[in-house]
Amino acid sequence: MQTSKRQERNYPNRPIVQKPVKLKQTDGENITLTFVGPSSKRETAKERLKKLNFTPSDTPAWKAVLYDIAAKQNPGRVLYVARAIKGLTQGEVAEQTKIHRRYISEIENGVRRVSAKRSKKLAKVFKIEAELFLSPK
Repeated sequence: MQTSKRQERNYPNRPIVQKPVKLKQTDGENITLTFVGPSSKRETAKERLKKLNFTPSDTPAWKAVLYDIAAKQNPGRVLYVARAIKGLTQGEVAEQTKIHRRYISEIENGVRRVSAKRSKKLAKVFKIEAELFLSPK
């Protein structure tokens, strides 16, 4: 990741890291921590945090949010949040999935359920599991 002149001017001693270290606490309630620091210290930071009972997480934070929403049985909200994360409009999702924009809106608003066929189309666009878009029976 390249730093801009503005970043260098405003934060001359602040290192920029492409992949922040994300760790979850393993006992009790889980929390996610994100760190920004020198990339040369990444492994050292991970090892020290492991000693404090933290473990690395390969799941991006945005994906974890989608799993939480899906666990609450709200596929329309999963679609809305996934769309917001990707920065897509309902129309753009409709174009990519060949699902009518109005139908996308109705899914997001809980008026319609997502079929298995449509969930696969949505999953392909957002690169997540199709099951996240399916309603419980």
